[in-house]
Amino acid sequence: MTSALSIQNYTLDYVTTAGPVRVLHDISLQIAPGEVLGLVGESGSGKSSLAWALMRHLPDNAREVAGSLRLGDIDLQRLSPRELIRMRGRRLGMVFQDPSTSLNPTLTIGRQITEALIQHRGLKPRDADALAIDLLGQVDLNNPAAIMRRYPHEISGGEKQRVIIATAFGCRPDVILFDEPTTALDVITGARILELFARLRRETGMPTSSARRAMPTRAHLWTPCPDRNAVLSMTSRLTRSFSPPPTSKSNMAAAGCSETRRRQPRKRSGLRFVAARSSVSSASQALASLRWRAPLPGLHASQAISASTSTRSTACAT
Repeated sequence: MTSALSIQNYTLDYVTTAGPVRVLHDISLQIAPGEVLGLVGESGSGKSSLAWALMRHLPDNAREVAGSLRLGDIDLQRLSPRELIRMRGRRLGMVFQDPSTSLNPTLTIGRQITEALIQHRGLKPRDADALAIDLLGQVDLNNPAAIMRRYPHEISGGEKQRVIIATAFGCRPDVILFDEPTTALDVITGARILELFARLRRETGMPTSSARRAMPTRAHLWTPCPDRNAVLSMTSRLTRSFSPPPTSKSNMAAAGCSETRRRQPRKRSGLRFVAARSSVSSASQALASLRWRAPLPGLHASQAISASTSTRSTACAT
């Protein structure tokens, strides 16, 4: 079976006044049709650079030293500027970290979504408008028709990210890249965006790659989990792809993951990642046991919190 996205022995440098700086070294990854790959690494490990390389939007001082980037049967490195314009959005989509920078502040939400649908789906304006309203409803936005008439500054950050996700899925690309899509959002909104992404993935079966810098709250990276995870290390620049084990067979079945595909990582960075998953799960269970206790009459809320039981203090410390 042909991979939806293939990266083979890819090496990237940035040329600086002090000389070339190795950003990515000998990266090899493959994403099958319908698969979700989670790319994890610390800040500066090259996750965003890899995404920009795939989108063919690298800075002028970037130098591709070796390797190949292929989208299905397309060699991304050989595309002309005109071919790249047709490819972006239509064959390869991307959801960025900050939704505010992805939307034009001078155009309405509806204008921006329908423009993308007309460009990449070849729809007529009336059909694009009807599909845009339907897409906004699919990402759980209230009153999509009203959202269409608003400008970006008139909706919240979470709503902006839902608009971007709706546009990306609506263009029906072969692969969608998510570059830390919850970084600019608060924890609760970020968790809802991840749940939305998981639902859309189940409904569409679209292959995706999601770059994550840190473990999110309540282990949302794992439940629902990606099919595979790859750790990008700053020291070696090598990715190791592995499928971390779920906490139980029931969780594994719920996530649609096969036990035989799960295997432990071989590098320290991957082992630390698996260990971090256990820590997040333990902390999540402890925090889930906390319940708000109404303050006693005449007791200030801050005093009620300080009067918590030792069990609560231990859970919070965890």
